[in-house]
Amino acid sequence: MEYATKLLVIVSMAGAIALETVVTAGLWPALLPMTMAAFVVAAAISVACDELCAAIVLAFGYVMPALILVVHGNLLLYFGHVWSAALLGAILPRSVRSGWAVPRRWKAPLVLWALTIALTWPIVAFRELDFTPRLIGVIHLANSGLGGPPPVAAAGVADNALGLGLAVLWFDWLFAAFAQAEARFRRFIVGANAVSWAIATAVSVYQLFGNMSFLNGGLYGAMGRASGTLLDANPFGVIAAAWGPALVAAAWLTRDWRLRALSIAALVASWVGIWASAARTAFGVGCVAFGFLVYAAWSTQAHRASARTRTRIVVVGAIVAVALIAIIVWLPATTGPLPRLRGMVPKWSAASLTGFARELWDRNGYGAAATELVRAFPFFGVGIGAFHILVFDFNYQLTHVVLPPDNAQNWYRHQFVESGLVGSVGWILWVAAFAWFVLTTRAPAATRFPATIVKGIVIGLAIGSLFGIPTQTISVSVAFCTFAFWYVVLAEGADRTATPDTARRLGMRAWAAVWIVVVAATAGTFYTARTELRVPARAARFGWAYFYGFSDAEPTLDVARRSAVWATRHAVAVLMPPTRWVKVTVSVDRLNLAKGPVDVKVSCDRAVIVDTQVSDVRPITRYVALRDGNKGIMLETWVSRSVRPADFGLPDRRELGLLVQWEFSAPQ
Repeated sequence: MEYATKLLVIVSMAGAIALETVVTAGLWPALLPMTMAAFVVAAAISVACDELCAAIVLAFGYVMPALILVVHGNLLLYFGHVWSAALLGAILPRSVRSGWAVPRRWKAPLVLWALTIALTWPIVAFRELDFTPRLIGVIHLANSGLGGPPPVAAAGVADNALGLGLAVLWFDWLFAAFAQAEARFRRFIVGANAVSWAIATAVSVYQLFGNMSFLNGGLYGAMGRASGTLLDANPFGVIAAAWGPALVAAAWLTRDWRLRALSIAALVASWVGIWASAARTAFGVGCVAFGFLVYAAWSTQAHRASARTRTRIVVVGAIVAVALIAIIVWLPATTGPLPRLRGMVPKWSAASLTGFARELWDRNGYGAAATELVRAFPFFGVGIGAFHILVFDFNYQLTHVVLPPDNAQNWYRHQFVESGLVGSVGWILWVAAFAWFVLTTRAPAATRFPATIVKGIVIGLAIGSLFGIPTQTISVSVAFCTFAFWYVVLAEGADRTATPDTARRLGMRAWAAVWIVVVAATAGTFYTARTELRVPARAARFGWAYFYGFSDAEPTLDVARRSAVWATRHAVAVLMPPTRWVKVTVSVDRLNLAKGPVDVKVSCDRAVIVDTQVSDVRPITRYVALRDGNKGIMLETWVSRSVRPADFGLPDRRELGLLVQWEFSAPQ
C-alpha cells in the first residue's frame, strides 16, 4: 500500500503537468518538447545524483518566470509547469524506490490529503470540460458569467492541484534524502535556493532604485511594486522575507565568519526586497521571522549578560518596537508596504474596529463569497482549483457586485471551500499535528538558535496564510515544505528524525480509515460534478450562454429566440427563455432512419423528457417549465446514430443526429 499510494500520487501529478502542457502548447509550440525534456533530463540526472539534480532545479525556482518572459516574450500562468516537470523528474527515482518517508505521526493525514488531491482534481478538471474530452480544444464557450473557456478552466484546476500535491511529494522526498544529513541539505537545497533568491532579490533592488519596468512591465510595474524575477510582487515579497532569516540560520550552523557576515547582508537585502515588493503579507512574514531571530539571539545569549545589561536590552527593544509601530502609522512614505498597511489601520472607535475586523474576514468580498460557497457545498466543496471559476457567479448573485477571479484570501478558508469538510480531513489533521509539533518542541542547545529562526519562518508563513495565499505559487509552496522539513531536523536531530522504514509504515486500520475518507471525498466530488456544479447546470442557474455539439450553429447559437438546429450525437444548450415555458421538438432525419431505428434521449435540467426508439420522421414535442431560481434551461440531447448527407452523395457535410427546435410559449 505504501508504494502503490505514492505511485498513484506521482502519476496524478504527472497527469496535471500533461494537461497543462496540452492546453498551453497551442500558445507556444516549443512548450511540449521543453516540458518533456525538463522531466526526462531531470530524471536521468537524478538517477546518478538526485541531490545535485534537485539543487539545479531549485536554482531556477525563483528565476524561471523571468527566463520564460525573456525567451518567449510573454508569460502565461501555466507556463510555469516546465519547472514543475523538472522538479517531479528530480524527485522521481528516489520516490518510486520506496514508500512514504515522512515520520509516522504525520503520515496518515499527509497521505490522506495527497490521495484526496490526486483522485479529486481529475474529476473537477473533467467537470470543467463537461465530461466531453473534445471541449479541450473549444474556446468559444465560457465556464462562468465572466468568461474563460473550458481548457483554461481545466488547466487552472490542474495547476492548483499541482501546487499542493507536488509540495507533499517534495516534503516526503526531503525526508527520504536528508533525514540523516542536515549538512548536505544545507549544501544542496539551502544553497541552491540562496542562489535563486539572490538573483531575484538583486533584480528587485534594481527595479526599486533603477528601472521599475525591468522584467516588470505588467500590473505590478504600473503600481510601482517590484516583483524580482517572479513577475508577481506578492510571492516574491514572501520569498524575500523568508530566505533572509533562513540564510542567517544556515550561516550560524557553520563557524565561517565570512558566511555569517554575508548572511547579515542577505538579511538586509531581504528587507529591501520586502520594501520593494510592497507586499503586506510579506511584511508580516518578515516581521514574525525577524522577531523570532531576535528572540533566538536573546534566548541563546542572555545568560552570558548581567541583569543590568538584559534590562537595557529589553528597554531598547521596547523602544524600537514602539518606533516601528509609529513609523508604520505616521511615516509619510509613498513606497513600500507602509502606505498599503496604513490604509488598513482602524480608528479608535467601536465602529471602525468592527469594520476593520469584518474587512479582515471578508477581504473585498472574497471571504463572504467563500462563506456562501461553504454554505452551499459544505461536505465536498466546489473542487480543487474551482474557487477562481465560481466566485464571480456566486458573489454576483449574492451582492450584484462584479468580483474578479481570485483566491479566498485565506489559505485555510480556500482549502475548505474547495475540498469541503470530508475532503479537508487530511490537511486539517496535518496542520493541527504539525502546528502542535512546532509550538511545543524545543530544539537541542547546539541547534537552538537556527531552529528558532526557522520556526519563526514557518510560523510567519502560517500566520500570513490567514490573510492571503502566498503558497499559491508553487515555488513558495515548495519553499514552505523545505522550511518545515528543516525545522523538524533541527528540532529533533537526525537520530530521531530518521527511523527504520518498517517503523514508519501505517497499519491496516490506518489505511482503512484513510481509504474510507478518500473514497467518500472522491464519490462526493463526482456527484456534485455531475449535478449542481456541472458547467451547463451553473450556466442555467446564473444565466450565461453555453452550448456545444450542434452541426450548423457553432460558434454562434441564439439560445434566447426560437431556433431549429441539427445536433450531433451528443449536444448541450442552455436556453434563455423570456417566458416560463419552452416548447421542445425533436425529430430524426430520414437518411438516418434508413439504417434502422434510432435511440433518442432528451433531458431538461437533468430530468428526462424523451427516452424512446424512433423509427419514423414524425416530430416529438414536449413542454418544459423554467425552474424557480434559474435563469435558463439546460437542454441535453443524445442519439445512438448520426449520418452525414455527404456520405450519400449530397452536398452537405454536416453531422445530422437530431433536429432540435425550441420556441418560448405556454403549453396548448
